[in-house]
Amino acid sequence: MMEFQRSNHSITAGLAILVTFIAILGLLFKLLQPEVFTRPAPDVDDATLICFSHAANHDGLTGELERSYPDRVFPEDPESAKCPEGGTYTYGESGFVSRCSYHGVPQFALRWEKKSKTRRLLEKHVPFVGPTAALNTCVATLKQIDGAKQQWSFDTRAKGDSLPKPKDLFGPKNYIKVIPACPNNGHYFIGKVADRPECTCKALGHTL
Repeated sequence: MMEFQRSNHSITAGLAILVTFIAILGLLFKLLQPEVFTRPAPDVDDATLICFSHAANHDGLTGELERSYPDRVFPEDPESAKCPEGGTYTYGESGFVSRCSYHGVPQFALRWEKKSKTRRLLEKHVPFVGPTAALNTCVATLKQIDGAKQQWSFDTRAKGDSLPKPKDLFGPKNYIKVIPACPNNGHYFIGKVADRPECTCKALGHTL
């Protein structure tokens, strides 16, 4: 009888330890999860969406645009769906977005993550990027891109309507060593020398 009670007590104690361990794991998992921020895509009319569709198709961002406007109908042939308002396009390349002279750069739904304080403590190399820090970082990047364009224009004697390519500005031997990335997962538009560079996170204030 004594042995049975001891065995039963051991099982109960083991189960209690297991439950406590699972609870600790759950709490740790929760502490390590990033905080997720979202912002829906702006409400646009059909003409603007057609224009965005054409630009996004060129840039390989059709899927992202469709996810941003899940309840809208898109052109069957976005490649030929030019701007209904007669806008002209400055096409991006190598990961940079295109821009319409009438509707601007495409606007997407935004989703980004901020790692928890616990995770940042465990990963000391991961910087904190909150909304304000992300805004400041992106605006600084836009200024850096604009400065690189102006320096490229000076060095090559390019005019204001000249359009530098990414390979002209970015790379180990160029003005900006690494291709920049928006902290909120936005996409950059380089534009002509006379144009200001843009970010698709304009709704968050990421603009010059």
